Amino acid sequence: MSPSRAALCTKVALSAVALALGIAGGCSVFEERPPNVLLVSIDTLRADHLGAYGYARPTSPRLDAFAAESIRYARALAPTPWTLPSHAAMLTGRHPFDLGILDSDGTLPAQTPTLAETLRGQGYATAAFVDSDPESFVGGRRGFDRGFDRFVHAPHKTRRRHVYDMAATVRVALDWLDQREVERPFFLFLHTKSVHATPTDAAESDAPYDKPAPYRTRFLKDAKQRFPWRDDQVFGTALLRYWNEALASGEIPKQRFGADELEELKALYDGGVYYTDRFFGVLLDALRSRGLDRDTVVVVTADHGEAFLEHEFFLHQELFRELLEVPLIVRLPSRRNARVIPETVTLEDLMPTLLKLVGAEAPAGLTGQVLPGISGALPRAPRKHFAFFRVGPARAYEAFGVEDGQYLLIQDRRGKQREFRSALYDRRAGTAAVAAANPAVERALLSSLVGYFQPGAPKAAGTLKMSPETIELLRSLGYTE
Repeated sequence: MSPSRAALCTKVALSAVALALGIAGGCSVFEERPPNVLLVSIDTLRADHLGAYGYARPTSPRLDAFAAESIRYARALAPTPWTLPSHAAMLTGRHPFDLGILDSDGTLPAQTPTLAETLRGQGYATAAFVDSDPESFVGGRRGFDRGFDRFVHAPHKTRRRHVYDMAATVRVALDWLDQREVERPFFLFLHTKSVHATPTDAAESDAPYDKPAPYRTRFLKDAKQRFPWRDDQVFGTALLRYWNEALASGEIPKQRFGADELEELKALYDGGVYYTDRFFGVLLDALRSRGLDRDTVVVVTADHGEAFLEHEFFLHQELFRELLEVPLIVRLPSRRNARVIPETVTLEDLMPTLLKLVGAEAPAGLTGQVLPGISGALPRAPRKHFAFFRVGPARAYEAFGVEDGQYLLIQDRRGKQREFRSALYDRRAGTAAVAAANPAVERALLSSLVGYFQPGAPKAAGTLKMSPETIELLRSLGYTE
């Protein structure tokens, strides 16, 4: 490492190893060498399906205990309800629209620094284990492998019993921890889709959320499926996608689905939450047994939530709280700062926060800010939050939204509609449209929305020519037509 790199700020004598690394970029909030960083992204995890966020069903005992000794952000927002752009925000500190990631063929711009690149430049050993193929939404061909010494796709493929297997992800991550260079601090990124709906061709049952037994049936009434989740030759996740298309076009009404059927769907989903929670606990126990919990910042979050027809669709494509409010929990090694932060924060805030914690200088151009509750965080002015869903121009649904305080404005179009429709919601009063009573608010937010998205529509910084196999996988998960 270059001897010209600035020395780490510290109040105590550094070890010879840390001095040799010459870690730079500012003062870490910790006194000795900068901490290790573990970032866990649980794909499709709704915040309000965790006990720590008020859920009654016992889906998350280990995450709840973890939250009790951590900084929990009561309201963290994703910029989109789908995987690629939300992870781009998480790992670059920038809004995905600013990055030019608009559709399913998007990639990280080559000139945009990533969290892993910045930390590796500070001397960190870096590794990632992601539930994604190289061309899929957190894949290396999308640019997510930049900065990682080791980047492993689809750890579950090492044990094919179940697709999207948190157990396999934890196992390979712990193998890497045991083999790494212990002289260097580490950045470990884990992405699991064990909560996500299962690709239909990989499912062992017709359940859209097909998790290992007995987890799939753990929260079902009498531990049994009562509904077939099948319509002719369409079943599982493909059935939910088919229903979304039919709902968007008006072919079937929302009232076609009964409360018991929707409750079973939530229970199937919650089985995946419990399964993931169990192996998150295995990961925490392994850190503790190796003595790593004392000098590791651990962050748990998600890229988006999931819908169960609370509004108009299943899966994840709308811009309401069920889709955009994600868990965000940060445990510092000291555990002395455990509390709940009520301010609204975003996934873009992760990168500047982690760089602040390790004493590294943040790259220019970040739209995220250091999270409140972190030492050295500056006061935060209120911010508008812009969100969008646009996987491809042929989608059955497309939406753009802006939130400013208590109000949320969404413009969307569905089915064969060519024109966008506009609706204003009061978040404090629920989701009922309130535009007629607040025309001035609607006009102001519409101006903000158009001002952010339209002049702009930035040119895609890069696109990926996907293989037929990847396109079919994304189609099976409901992302493409």
